[in-house]
Amino acid sequence: MAVREGWRGRFFEDFEVGDVYRHPLGRTVITTDNVWFTLLTQNTAPIHFDHHYAAQTEFGKPLVDSTFTFALVTGQSVTDVSQNVMANLGWDEVRLPNPVFEGDTIYSQSEVLEKRESGSRNNVGIVTVKTTGYNQEGKVVITFKRTIMVYKRATPQRSPGSLPRKNERSGTQRSPRATLRFGVLATLGEREEEAGEDEQRRGEHHQPRRVSPAHTPPCLRPCRTARCVSAPRSHRASSGRPPRRPSSRRDRR
Repeated sequence: MAVREGWRGRFFEDFEVGDVYRHPLGRTVITTDNVWFTLLTQNTAPIHFDHHYAAQTEFGKPLVDSTFTFALVTGQSVTDVSQNVMANLGWDEVRLPNPVFEGDTIYSQSEVLEKRESGSRNNVGIVTVKTTGYNQEGKVVITFKRTIMVYKRATPQRSPGSLPRKNERSGTQRSPRATLRFGVLATLGEREEEAGEDEQRRGEHHQPRRVSPAHTPPCLRPCRTARCVSAPRSHRASSGRPPRRPSSRRDRR
């Protein structure tokens, strides 16, 4: 059985100015999306989550939080535009020409406006795209320009779901490139060293402290535990077990 590699996204060499990518997935926005996203971002505008209030506005129903629309359309473009992104450099000229309501289905597409070599890194290039989001009726609901730093095809890559190579399983030092791809600044070697130091510290923390009897602080009240050094000698059991406790109130007296 042949194992075929799945879609890995576009690299810098795959972008051509003027190309338009119609992103494959649409998304129907429901009430839960709108309410949860609004409250998670601490947005207190009632027009997004108070249906009674929204019914009295000129729209007659809740508006979808515009930052949710912005995040959704950006996410839809990732598979075609920024699957192999190294860094997201920014958004420009964000426009919201029409509102989005609960129940609308959002689609999107991106057009390549510009591409150029990076002046500081030879393994990446810089691409600028214009992304447009529209609803089921074809009305444009959002447009923005986005600039990203994308890896070149020659850069060593490893998909997130792939198995580690043999030298990686044996503990051989790995390149910091694999770490930077997923947004981690520390190299894998540094992470392994830190993990080893943490484990060592945890081991030291859990080791029992050995205190000599001479330095053991006296108990605040007479101790009847056989192994306690401050207990009266008569209460220490030679077998190491504590003496039998009185069984009745009368014996305790």
